[in-house]
Amino acid sequence: MKICLINPAWLFGSSGDVVLSHNLGLGYLGGYLRNNGSHDVQIIDALAMGFGQRRSMPNGCLRVGLTDRQIVDAVGNQTDLIGITVPFSHLAGVVECLCRAVKSAYPEIPIILGGVHPSTCPGEFPKSSADYWLIGEGEKSLLSLADGIDPGNIPGLLSRERTVLTDGEMAEQIAELDEIPFPARDLLPMDLYIKLSARGVSHKPSASILTSRGCPWDCEFCSIHPMYGYNWRKRSAQNVLAEVAELAEKYGVRQFEFEDDNLTLKYDRAMEIFEGLCQLQSRSNVKLTWGTPNGIRVETVDRKMLELMKKSGCVRVTFALEHGDEYVRDAMGKKMDIEKFESAMLNAIETGLQTEVFIMVGYPGETMERFENAHKYYRKLADWGAGTLHFFYPQPYPGTKLYRMCREKGYLDNSRDNRFLTVLKPKIETEDFDADEVVRRRELLLSEFDRSYRMRQRIKSVLPQSLINFIKKYMPRKAM
Repeated sequence: MKICLINPAWLFGSSGDVVLSHNLGLGYLGGYLRNNGSHDVQIIDALAMGFGQRRSMPNGCLRVGLTDRQIVDAVGNQTDLIGITVPFSHLAGVVECLCRAVKSAYPEIPIILGGVHPSTCPGEFPKSSADYWLIGEGEKSLLSLADGIDPGNIPGLLSRERTVLTDGEMAEQIAELDEIPFPARDLLPMDLYIKLSARGVSHKPSASILTSRGCPWDCEFCSIHPMYGYNWRKRSAQNVLAEVAELAEKYGVRQFEFEDDNLTLKYDRAMEIFEGLCQLQSRSNVKLTWGTPNGIRVETVDRKMLELMKKSGCVRVTFALEHGDEYVRDAMGKKMDIEKFESAMLNAIETGLQTEVFIMVGYPGETMERFENAHKYYRKLADWGAGTLHFFYPQPYPGTKLYRMCREKGYLDNSRDNRFLTVLKPKIETEDFDADEVVRRRELLLSEFDRSYRMRQRIKSVLPQSLINFIKKYMPRKAM
C-alpha cells in the first residue's frame, strides 16, 4: 500500500514564536510501516517544506507552511491512504480545511487523523471530514489499517461505523520501544531540519531525539496521558546511543535536543546514556552538545549525574518548577519536593550548566498574596544565578483535569473558551484575577527577570517589525 503521512502547516502567536519542529512522530510511523509491512511511505512536512511561507490569519495568528493546494498537489493520485497528524488542538481548524481540500481532490482516498488533538477530543470526530481518528500512539493501529484489518477490530480507532469507543479505550501500545525502528529520516526533510534546531537556538547541525514515552505523574495541566498513558516506557541506552551515532555520522549532527518528559527517570539508564555519549565523542573525535528543552524531574538527578551530563556535552538543563508558591503547585498536582528542586538547581548552577525554569502565571488559586510569595521566590532563584526563567500562561488543554475544572467552575467563558485557537492572551479568569491582571503579572516578571525581554521592548519602540524580523534571521543564536 502507498501511504502518505502529512504534518500540516502550523499556527503561531507571532513571528517570535515560530519554531521548526523536527517531526519524529511521522518519522516513527514511516519507519514502522516500512519495516513491518513493506508499505511504500511518503512524508510531507508542510511546516518545514514551507517554512518561509507565512501568512497572517484573521484571528491574529501567523500561519507557517505549505498551502493546502501545495500539499494536495504533493500527495498524488496513486496514494492509497493518507495520515495527518494534529499535534495541537489549536491546529484542528487548519487540519479540517486541509481534509476538505484533500477530499475534494481525492474523494476515494481514506484519511486518518492522529496525534494529540484526536486523542484528547474524540467527541469532535463526527464533525470531521476525515474517515478515521486514532486515539493514542499510532504505530500498531495504523499498520493494522494499512494491512487491511477490519477497522472495527482495531483498538482506539474511530470510524463512520464506530463513532464512540469504550471508556478508556486507546490504540495498542508497544511495550518494548527498542522494537520500533529509528525514525525514517530519509523520508523527512533532514536538509532543512539540521540547519535549525527545533527550538531555534543554534546554527549547529541539530536533531531532536526521543528516548521514552509516557509519564507516571499526574499534573493537572498536562495532556500527555490521552496520547501515551501513565506507563513510562523506555528505549535501552544502547538503542539511544546507536541513534545518536547514526545522526552524527550520517547527517553530521552536532547538537541534540532530548524531547523526553522523563529522560532521567531511571537513574542507571540515564547514566549509561551520558557515559556512552562521552565514549562516542572520544572515539570519533567530535564534540556534541545537547539539552533537555522539555525539562527533567528534579527528584531524578544528583550532583554526580549533573557532572556527567556536563562532561557528556549537556550545556542547558530545564526544570519545570511551574510555580513559586507551594499552594499553587499542590493545586496543579505537581507533587514536587521543593528541597529537591533547590538542590538540583544549585548543583546544576555550580556544575556550570545553564539552567532554565518553566513557570506559569495565572493558574487557578493564584491569589495576589500567592503571586507575591512566588515573586519573592523567583528573586531567590535569580540571586542563585538561574539562567532563564520562562513565564507562560496556563493552557487548559482539552482532555486535562485543568480544562475540566475550569469548565466546571466557570473560569472559561464562551468568548475565550475556543479550544482550537492559539492562545494569544490568557484564557483563564477566576475570582482572583481577570485576563488583564494576568498579563500585568507576567509582564512584571518578564521585565524584572528576562533581560532579553527588556531589550526586545526597547528595540520595538524604535525599529519597525519588518526590520526586526530581518535582523533576527541572521543574528547568531545561543548554544542550546
